Amino acid sequence: MKITRVTAEPLEHARVPQLLVHVEDDAGNLGTGECWWGVATMQQDVPGDTLAPIAATVDKLLGPRCIGWEAGRIERIWGDLMRYAYRYGDEGILRCALSGIDLALWDLLGKRLAQPVSQLLGGTVHDALPVYASLPGQRELAPLLAEVQRALAAGFTAVKVHEFDVDLVLALRDALGPDPILMVDALGRFPPATAAHQSQRLAEARLTFLETPLYPMRDYRLLARLRRDSPIPLAVGEHEWSFDGFERLFKSESVSFVQPEICKIGGLTFARRIGTLAELYGVPLCPHAYRLGPGFNATLHWAFASPGAVWVEVPFLPEGIDFPSGAVLPPLVNGCANLPPGVGLGDCRR
Repeated sequence: MKITRVTAEPLEHARVPQLLVHVEDDAGNLGTGECWWGVATMQQDVPGDTLAPIAATVDKLLGPRCIGWEAGRIERIWGDLMRYAYRYGDEGILRCALSGIDLALWDLLGKRLAQPVSQLLGGTVHDALPVYASLPGQRELAPLLAEVQRALAAGFTAVKVHEFDVDLVLALRDALGPDPILMVDALGRFPPATAAHQSQRLAEARLTFLETPLYPMRDYRLLARLRRDSPIPLAVGEHEWSFDGFERLFKSESVSFVQPEICKIGGLTFARRIGTLAELYGVPLCPHAYRLGPGFNATLHWAFASPGAVWVEVPFLPEGIDFPSGAVLPPLVNGCANLPPGVGLGDCRR
């Protein structure tokens, strides 16, 4: 089956835009993937503007290169696109666009073979995987506590908050009591000079991990120094792109949990390599995900087929805000998620 069409579909939204990619073959089969969504802001003039550079890379640079290729030769296509576009840079927007195409190809292959993608990866190695609700930042205790309690009521047993005020996190733990499992993403806001002290204070909150405490996020020298002084395990990797970058991260011994973003790093084809690299270095895999849709579904398939996977992030939005893809939360059982139903990447839309 030959590829006949590759198109990007921006899904505009003021807060949570998404960028889908569709790949069609000459038999009329359609696969859908997802790219990273850019950095959305409430101040942007046109919702979805941040998607435009990545969508253009799909439509104008990488997509046309795919036309005529056999759709099932996913590894070959991935390598060809990387070599072709290398002079534009091998990270950043290029990888985001490649991710969407790659995930669409895996979805297409699964649909053609009437198999879930995890089966194409060798089958699942987990019966279920624990997940945590990832909450937007609130900056005040009352709304933060309300959102955490709403996530617990929805069936989560673990919650990650995007807060960098140590006193706020400690107040949250006091309000919650010893349960639930709690993680913190500090969004790179801890100054290197005081990060160790802040981490030591946060130990009172009994965190499972502290995510992205420092800026620059990829300064692994500073991160390794913090890890030596921190009583809390550190989680990073969302802002990493390449094989060399992840290897540099692992060699620095600065990470306790690694968090690759499948919609950034080049899709499932590349994610498999990073999963194996993490196993080699003995670092648990905790994939990053902050959209529900094809990208999240691909993350679940990858995690379920990866022996080293221990957590999966699940975005948990405030009431009244939905993802424009129409995808909803997966069913939860005892704080764990199962694979989405259906073949290919599956479907969790209403």
